[in-house]
Amino acid sequence: MRSARGDILGILCTGNLYSHLIKALHEITGLYNHDPRQLELMMVPPDHAIGGVRELIARGVRRLVWIQAEKASQEVEEMMPYLAHCRTIFYNDHLDQGKQWDALLSKNSIHRIGFDRRGGYGLLARHLGKLGHRRIAIDALNADYRCSPFEKTGFTVYPCNLQHLGSDALKKKFLPLLRKQKITAVCFEDDLVAARVMAKLYQIGIRIPRELSVTGFDGMDFSSLLSVPLTTLQVPMKAMIRRVIKILEEPSTSQFRHCFKMKLIKGESTAPAESNGGTER
Repeated sequence: MRSARGDILGILCTGNLYSHLIKALHEITGLYNHDPRQLELMMVPPDHAIGGVRELIARGVRRLVWIQAEKASQEVEEMMPYLAHCRTIFYNDHLDQGKQWDALLSKNSIHRIGFDRRGGYGLLARHLGKLGHRRIAIDALNADYRCSPFEKTGFTVYPCNLQHLGSDALKKKFLPLLRKQKITAVCFEDDLVAARVMAKLYQIGIRIPRELSVTGFDGMDFSSLLSVPLTTLQVPMKAMIRRVIKILEEPSTSQFRHCFKMKLIKGESTAPAESNGGTER
């Protein structure tokens, strides 16, 4: 992927790396195994983004993929003078938010690419709604934006943080909430987290999906190989990677915003809500 001028591709990662991003990095960096000199990879905290891009430019990077999984914020504007030195693609998980940056990015010929996260949660809300679920838990550190597609369609949502709880803590803290609020489903922001918590729930006697429906996020390959195949939202990562490569090699000047739709993968971890009555025992 070195251009005719021999430009080096830089990848700048700021913020958390979720499962789908790790997979994307693996696929992109795999293209450079034959000549690692073509690639510069840097991972820094969001507040060090400017320093990161300056260092990459100093290393000769002239094509840049900036990956920020978190919400776009003020650093986007602050980065503009530095990004002007590169052919830049800004990958952001929250393409449905921060639309105020789209005009600024396109004005500077910077492509913004991502997926419709809210639309994906809308698909999940409709799926759970058809199964009769109305009271659900959302496991996420920043659950507010994830809750709105559910709340707008009549769900009662209980944000919580289960991923760091052990089996004993789940039994003491989550089971009482489950029983008191009559929660019938829990949605996770990552397939790997969902799989880990499902194993812990099994250890404390919760049968999935008979007593509790569980959903994931990312659509990772392993999710269909679990003992209870996971219902999940698939991030269209392969299609996005193809678009990134195309932009890097043949940049378009007519379209700078690239939004991809998510796909609902129906596994066996969700069931009708009336079957989720075992938690009352």
